[in-house]
Amino acid sequence: MREGGATAMRKRRYGAGSGRETVLNENKANIKNGFGVLDAFAVVLIIVCLASVAARYILTNEKGILHNEPELSDVAVSILISDVMYTTADNFSEGMVFYLDGSFELVGELAANFTVTPAQYYTENENGELVLAYRSEEGGNVDIRATLITEGYFSDGTYYLNGKTLLTSGMTITITDSSGLMKVVAMILDIALVS
Repeated sequence: MREGGATAMRKRRYGAGSGRETVLNENKANIKNGFGVLDAFAVVLIIVCLASVAARYILTNEKGILHNEPELSDVAVSILISDVMYTTADNFSEGMVFYLDGSFELVGELAANFTVTPAQYYTENENGELVLAYRSEEGGNVDIRATLITEGYFSDGTYYLNGKTLLTSGMTITITDSSGLMKVVAMILDIALVS
C-alpha cells in the first residue's frame, strides 16, 4: 500500500460521514416541508371511505335493508296436510303461528278458513285398478286444507318467504307450531298476494 493511500482513505472515510449527515438533514427538511402526491391520494382515499360508510348508513333503514329493495308483501300460502291423525286437526285454530322446522323461521299465521276432511288414499278395486278411497270419518286420519298468511317478496310467480326462502307450488315443507310440539309436513298448493 502506498503511504498516502491509508491517509487518503481515512480522510475519505471521515469526509464521507460528514457529507452523509448533510444529505440526511436535507432529506428530512424536504419531507417536513413538502405535501406529496401520495399524501393527497391517502387523504382522498380516506374521504371516499368515510363517504361510502355515511351513504350506506343514510340509505339503510332501521332493519338493515336498503330503501331501494322491494317491500315485503302479505301473501296467502295454501297448504295441504295429508293423512294425519284427527287429534292433530283438533289442535288447529285461527291465528296459530307456524315456523319452518329446524330453522325456526316464521312461516305465517293460520287463517280461519281451514277445512278438515277424511283422508284420501288410493287402493286397488277387484279389477286391480287404482281407485280413490276415504278413511273412516270416525277416528280415522284426516286431510287438512289451510291458508297461512305469510310475509315476503312476491313477483312474477316467484315467492321468497321473509325475503330469503324460496317457496313454490308443489313443494313440501315441514312446519311446527310455536311450542315445537306439533310437527306436520305440508304441501304447498297455491301462492297468491293478499288483496
